[in-house]
Amino acid sequence: MSKNITEKMTEARVHPFPDLRRRSNEPELMDADNANPELLYRTLHELEVINRWLGGYATTLAGLKTLLGVSGRDQNSMRLWRIVDVGCGGGDTLRAIADWGQTLGLRLQLTGLDLQPVCLEYARKHSQGYAIDWISGDFRAATGPYDLVISSQFCHHLDDALMREFFAWTRRVARYGYLINDLQRHRLAYHSIHALTALLSRSPYVRYDGPMSVRRAWTRAELQNLAASAGLHPQIEWKWAFRYLVTGYV
Repeated sequence: MSKNITEKMTEARVHPFPDLRRRSNEPELMDADNANPELLYRTLHELEVINRWLGGYATTLAGLKTLLGVSGRDQNSMRLWRIVDVGCGGGDTLRAIADWGQTLGLRLQLTGLDLQPVCLEYARKHSQGYAIDWISGDFRAATGPYDLVISSQFCHHLDDALMREFFAWTRRVARYGYLINDLQRHRLAYHSIHALTALLSRSPYVRYDGPMSVRRAWTRAELQNLAASAGLHPQIEWKWAFRYLVTGYV
């Protein structure tokens, strides 16, 4: 473990009761330009487990089902849906969407977009057999068009200004709707993830970034105000475990 990571994790233990009235602007370890590739791989694997057991996939798929109106083989089920996952990480959410879509007989054109080359390397390696396109870069450089813009555990990585840009960009490139699956900033969420990651995680990135991601997360009111700045008025639902599902049409 590098000295930098050790110092960061020590600092996290020094502040067991952070002020959650305002979101933190402290960066996460996995966002660093010099993030350790081996640790990133381990982190992406653990995030798959977290998404599977703590509502990550279930929340996104529930939102997609509502947005697309695909309860059966109706008109929406038969059309081609172009979906981009911004900040796709290791691509596990897109793989879950692909499996879900295949079960329902949906026609999906899936694209994963991420700034971290190591994440896309992991995504490609673990997505063999899936028809998913991968794009490396900033979301602002992607012009689409896409039917749906989605993200899962991405938005808390952004600062306020970038979040406003993300909503504005979403309104420009999405032709149908959008979906955000992200964390709720809440004291119980913070202490729960702090305890779980300390007990179960082997990744120093997960043990530090897990609690930090809750500190960086948004409240419902903050999300509503940021979306309104781009002329969007989404529905925001609380989902297990301490997640917000943000959905809307453009």
